Amino acid sequence: MILPISITPQASKDLDNLSDYIAQNNSDAALQFFDAAT
Repeated sequence: MILPISITPQASKDLDNLSDYIAQNNSDAALQFFDAAT
């Protein structure tokens, strides 16, 4: 069963911040994280 997910503006901002943090050490991992999370 697939449930709908809505991403709030704050959650979107948090995902961006996490991606930026990960990218400081590994840009490929940051892209993979962001793609998997969205």
